[in-house]
Amino acid sequence: MLIVDGDAHISDLKTGKRIDAEEMLAKFDANGIDKSLIWVHPAQTDDEYCDFPAQNKYIYEMSKKYPDRFLPLGWLNPTQYGLSATLEQLKRYVEEYGFLGVKLNGALGKYSITDEAIAIPVIEAIAKSGVVLAFHCGSDPNTHPDKVAQIAARYPQTRVLLVHYGREAHAAALAGAKANKNIHIVGSHMEDFSYISKGVSEIGSDRISFGSDSPFQSLEGALESYKPELAKMSEQDAAMVMGGSLLKFFGV
Repeated sequence: MLIVDGDAHISDLKTGKRIDAEEMLAKFDANGIDKSLIWVHPAQTDDEYCDFPAQNKYIYEMSKKYPDRFLPLGWLNPTQYGLSATLEQLKRYVEEYGFLGVKLNGALGKYSITDEAIAIPVIEAIAKSGVVLAFHCGSDPNTHPDKVAQIAARYPQTRVLLVHYGREAHAAALAGAKANKNIHIVGSHMEDFSYISKGVSEIGSDRISFGSDSPFQSLEGALESYKPELAKMSEQDAAMVMGGSLLKFFGV
């Protein structure tokens, strides 16, 4: 079975939990992971600085070095750089780096993803670019699944990647995906993995994908958590969840 990790972070720094591309690939090889979506490993504490442009450049470089293993996405933080610089970064990531999508994390940046001044102009630009719009999605008010659903409804032609399945708000994430066909769910760093099989039964295996959130979470632990849910599915559905659906979503 082809396995694609829908949520993995790499960095060329050696602080905290950070691991570089080669360390991540060693983990993948040890656990049978064929490919992975990769993006920046952001700040781990409120007072830690993260140079997003530099780290996005590292993602680009590693995706070129290991093109058969990594699917690169950018990461924007508009509260750190301001709107003008953020839009310039987006242009570079899409046109120069060829990233498949761009992620926003309102929990980390401390902004609502529906904020008309901070987030929506960036989301508008991502939507116009045609790449995937990815969100950290949790139960906090800044990134709640209901807000992801609002954005998906506002931009119905944009592919929206909802990461973490809403954390504690799994039911809201699933409801949002049922109402908006352009939402695809990555089930990483979840509170209740039973929502993997529940999601397959309600919206289909082509809209649910495996993710580990490594190295924030254990890759081995994520794989183990999925096993009971995969056992409830057909082999075809399990293969979609573990890799096929994400490749289909990105058109790879």
